[in-house]
Amino acid sequence: AYLAQGEGGRWVLATLHGRFVMHEPEPGLAPREAIVVERFERLWPGETCAADAPGTADLLNTRWRLVEIDGRPVTLAAGQREPFLQLSGEGNRVRGFGGCNGLSGHFEQGSDGFLFKALALTRRACAGAAGAQEASYLAALQATTSRQIVGDALWLRDAQGRMRLRFEALYLR
Repeated sequence: AYLAQGEGGRWVLATLHGRFVMHEPEPGLAPREAIVVERFERLWPGETCAADAPGTADLLNTRWRLVEIDGRPVTLAAGQREPFLQLSGEGNRVRGFGGCNGLSGHFEQGSDGFLFKALALTRRACAGAAGAQEASYLAALQATTSRQIVGDALWLRDAQGRMRLRFEALYLR
């Protein structure tokens, strides 16, 4: 899959399901560990091994720009404002923008996970691709059960561990 995208010879992060096995090499060589790929998920061009990247952005009071929903990049029409999320520790409040409508509500975090509660939206009409994208964004927010900050990225996952939303910290200059 990597070579098919024309990226051969460059490092790329890939997510997959697999297992490690001891590989028996040619006679006279020591056995070595190898990975057996059972299911390939996707490639992440331009990304790094995120598990090794400590979080550098703060969860609270950071403007998180939405860049991906369910593995698909967020697209904007000409003149469309970008979707975002901002969390405040004061009352565990959340506010943001879905692409057409403003949103607000609360979040809870603790040993049992990370959840959004009582999300409310403005009622502006939102048709076409922007409306579908906003609906996917809101459904993914409602499905969120955990969060992880990796470098300048916020990952929101559902109960099955799937990354539903990926945000990037937006720093104002």
